[in-house]
Amino acid sequence: MILLIMSDIYDKLRSGFFFEWILVIVVFCFPLYPKILNYAIGSAVFFFFLKEDLLSRIITASKSKIFILVLVFYSLHVLSLFLSNDKEYVISDLQTKLSLIIFPLLFIGSGGFSYTKSVWFEKSFLLGLFVSIALCVYYAIVQSFNNPYSGGNFNISIWADMLDREWWWLILSGNSYFNYSLFSHFIHPSYYALYLTFAAFLIVHKDRLNGYSISNKVVRNILISILLFVVFLLQSRAGLLGLLIYAVWSLIIGSRRTKITIMYVALILVVSFVILLTGRFERVASSFSNFSWNNLKKTEIRFAIWDETLHLVRSKPILGYGIGDAKPELVKQYNRDNISIAKDNEYNTHNEFLEVLLQFGLVGLAILLAILFYPIYASKVDMQLYLFFITLVSLHFIFESMLERIAGVSFIMYFYSYINTIKLKYDTIFTAKN
Repeated sequence: MILLIMSDIYDKLRSGFFFEWILVIVVFCFPLYPKILNYAIGSAVFFFFLKEDLLSRIITASKSKIFILVLVFYSLHVLSLFLSNDKEYVISDLQTKLSLIIFPLLFIGSGGFSYTKSVWFEKSFLLGLFVSIALCVYYAIVQSFNNPYSGGNFNISIWADMLDREWWWLILSGNSYFNYSLFSHFIHPSYYALYLTFAAFLIVHKDRLNGYSISNKVVRNILISILLFVVFLLQSRAGLLGLLIYAVWSLIIGSRRTKITIMYVALILVVSFVILLTGRFERVASSFSNFSWNNLKKTEIRFAIWDETLHLVRSKPILGYGIGDAKPELVKQYNRDNISIAKDNEYNTHNEFLEVLLQFGLVGLAILLAILFYPIYASKVDMQLYLFFITLVSLHFIFESMLERIAGVSFIMYFYSYINTIKLKYDTIFTAKN
C-alpha cells in the first residue's frame, strides 16, 4: 500500500501534477503576504525541476523568442554586477527580478497544462484578491477603533481636525483609514490597483473556448463593482486612470451588445471623471489653472523626479549608468538641485520606462519595449486580453518603477507568461513520450 502511494506521488511529481497546482496557488498569493508569495514561487520552481524531461523543457523554452528577449534583458542586469561599484545592491536587484526569467521558463517550458484549466488560474487570482480585500477592510476597521485622535472611539479620519467630517467626505477626499496605503495593508496601493483592475477585466472578458471565468452575470457584476470600488478607495493616480481605461474599454466592447450595457458603462465613465477631480488628483488638477512646468514640478514630486532623470539620461543615453550606479547618481542630482524630499527618501524615478532608460540607456529601453510588444506582432495570444493587460501595465509603468519590487515584477511576468502560453492545451513533451 505504501509503495503504491509512493509510486503515485512519484508519477505526479514527474508528470507535473503538483507543479501545476502550485502555480495556481502562486497566483492566489499575489495580493497577500509577500513572504508567502516567495515560498510559493520557490515551490513552483522546485516542482518544475522534478518534472520529466527537464532538459527538453529548458531547450524548448530557450528557443522561444519571448524567452530570449527576457533573458537578454535580465543579462543586462547581470552585466551590471561586474561594472558597478555597489555589487551588494546589484545582487539584491537580481534576486528581486528573478521572476523575469522564472515565469517565462515555467510556463513556456511546461508546454501547456494537463491537470488544470486556465479558468482555475483566474479564479484563484480572484479568490486571493477578495481574501485580501476582506483583510484590508478588517485592518481599516481595527485602525478606526484605535484612532489616536478620537480617544479610542470609532472614527475613520486620519487627521485630528477632520474628526467631525462625514465618513463619505473622508473617503472621497482620501483622508480615511479606508484610503491609499493605510487601506492597502499588504502591498503598495498602485500595485494593488493594477491587480484589481486587471481582475475586473478577467471577469468581464469572454474567452472563446472557456467562456466567462464567472458564469453568472449577476455575480460578475457584483464582483466587478466591488473590485472597482476598492480601486477608488486606494486613491492611486495610476489606479484611477486604469479605472478610466477599463471604463472606456468596456464601453467599446459594450457598444457591440445591448443598450443597457452601454448605459451601465457610460455611468462608470461619468464616475471615473468625477474621481479624477477628487482626492489625490485634486491638487494636480488645480495646478493646471495656472499651468507651467515649474508649477507642476512644485505641485507633484514625480514631475520633478522625471525632470532630474532626463537631465542624467542626456549624459549617457545609449548604455545608461547600470543598476548599481543609477540610483546614487540620481540622488546626487537631487542634491545638486536641492530637491530635499527626493534626496532624503532616495526616490527612484517612479517611472519604469525612465528607470530602464537611466539604468541601461536606449538599448535597455528598446529591449523592454520589444518584450512588451512582440506578442502583438507574433499574434499568438488572446489579443483582446493581452492588449488590455499591456495597456494597463504600460500606464502603471508611467507612474511607478513596477519592476523594482517583487509585487510588480512577479505579477507582470506571471500574467505575461500566462497569456502568452494560454493556447497551449496540453504538455507536448510529456504526451509525446507516452
